[in-house]
Amino acid sequence: FLFLVISIKYVDAEEINSRAVTYMDLTITRGGTINLKPQTDNAFSNHIKVFLNMPQINGMQARKLISVEGPDEHEISVDEWGNDILMIKWNKPPVGKDLSYEISYNVRVGKSPLEGKRTKPPVSEYTQPDEEIMKIAYSLKRDSDIETLFEINRWVYENVKYDLAYTQSTETASWVFENRKGTCDEFSNLAISLLNALDYNAWYVAGWAYSGKGWEPHAWVKVYLDDKVVGMDPTWIEYPIDATHVEFTTIPDSNNTEYVQSEGSGYRIVWTKSDVEIEINDYRTENITKITANALNDNIKGGSAGLITALVEADGCYQGMLTAGSCTKEDGTPLLDFIERDKSVSFCESGNFIFFFRSPQTGSMFTRYSCPVIISTSDGSKDTTIIRIEGTARNPDLYVSSPGSVIIGNNIEVSVRNTGSGKIHAEFNGEVKVEDASEESFFSFKSPSMPGEYSLIIFSEDGTLETRRITVLENRILKVSKVEAPERAGLGENITINVTIMADSTSNGYLEVVSGSRKDKQEFSILGGSRRVFSFHLSADEAGKNSISVKAFTDTYQDGWTGTLRVESREQKIADGTKDILSMILDLFIQLGEMIERLLGL
Repeated sequence: FLFLVISIKYVDAEEINSRAVTYMDLTITRGGTINLKPQTDNAFSNHIKVFLNMPQINGMQARKLISVEGPDEHEISVDEWGNDILMIKWNKPPVGKDLSYEISYNVRVGKSPLEGKRTKPPVSEYTQPDEEIMKIAYSLKRDSDIETLFEINRWVYENVKYDLAYTQSTETASWVFENRKGTCDEFSNLAISLLNALDYNAWYVAGWAYSGKGWEPHAWVKVYLDDKVVGMDPTWIEYPIDATHVEFTTIPDSNNTEYVQSEGSGYRIVWTKSDVEIEINDYRTENITKITANALNDNIKGGSAGLITALVEADGCYQGMLTAGSCTKEDGTPLLDFIERDKSVSFCESGNFIFFFRSPQTGSMFTRYSCPVIISTSDGSKDTTIIRIEGTARNPDLYVSSPGSVIIGNNIEVSVRNTGSGKIHAEFNGEVKVEDASEESFFSFKSPSMPGEYSLIIFSEDGTLETRRITVLENRILKVSKVEAPERAGLGENITINVTIMADSTSNGYLEVVSGSRKDKQEFSILGGSRRVFSFHLSADEAGKNSISVKAFTDTYQDGWTGTLRVESREQKIADGTKDILSMILDLFIQLGEMIERLLGL
């Protein structure tokens, strides 16, 4: 959009958390020059008009035109989309001289529901959904409107890369879907296209917004529902939009320009726009969310895993980022290793979210850590919980069996054998399931709607954590239907892994099995509708917990499986037993110390 591709002069712009802003009082000043460059000796002009976008008036935003300096006339009119437009005019302007203008507004923006109705705009070439966009849109459709808007906002945010190389251009939704990059123009065009595919009344909004460090031209999306109007920002994953979003125009897509009309001949028009000055007169902030963070166990052993739950509450619906911040080591790196430090979250009224982490080895049975962890939302709300780490963990084993790939729409079946007594938590693609302690637990997840790699997290409340990568495919011609592999082996022992594959069509390819540093590969040829079993013989040469992976390839990756093999040496068994005894002794000393502290306190 042409009017936004200009520089900004920052005035009184301190660092503000824009997501927490509920009210802003601004003075916005913009200006420029028009020059009618003569091309002939008898060049003349009867008049020249400049049509400018201006801050709009709606349920969130109030505007007062303070001054218009330079032109002979000005008036406010309404364009075909219902936007207020400022027209400035010079009568019989001189040719070859600069015609300067400067316009000032007072704008007050509040964080309140938008009002009004608009007829659904025509679908343009910039927001026309193609077949692939239609397919994704329907996969993102949920039971309620707000859930669907959340999913579209999140999907665009997570699947399009912000790229400043596209600041001076605007691309269609189909181009953005294929190339997955752009600026707020492209993010908004794609979000509108997804909404168009589901027949929502969606509009492109252009204006200014405060990024936390300064003002910048920005675009977002407005959706008219039956009973309300909502604004959402797919570039910054915001819902609702904060009060730093200053609306200048609402149109069908990003193809927007300000323009000049003139009556005369013999000249060309040179239009130079000056810096836009945005001065913050007043603002108010408020944490729109409340967080309650709790650790499942705030006293854990070094080298074990844990989880922190975060209850996030809001007055209404909310979408944004949730972040876990760990205390740091002397070198500035986090002490706790979070599997996922940042989460995009969405909910109405309240939502529960989980962060899994690994703790470091203490290096000594007598070393203790007390680590504050801060859980915070985009709007600055936060809560702190303390994780205390002491001693050395002897975590029970988790044996996880999971597929290496799955077809879109199919279920992902995971089995977990737990040698401990703690509950098992499984998380895949944001969905968390919990099973009581048992010898073997089973979990089933529906595959995501988009191809790609996704993380599976398995956590035992005994302090053990395993992660797996699962590839989601659009289609495949064969699958790994069964794997028989041992869970334990002695160091140097030969093990056998039996792999069964099934083919939908006649295929040629190869199977690859990896255990520790050992790798074996077998080529295959299989008829459609049949199955074959392949045996792999490997040596267990590396002590400790090893991952076993099976992968099947034709021209491309087709399927796989991942499991766990614990290889134990005689020395390792002795060392583990010694660690267990020392850990028990340390626990007794710690308990004794705590008893003495309580007695002294009395």
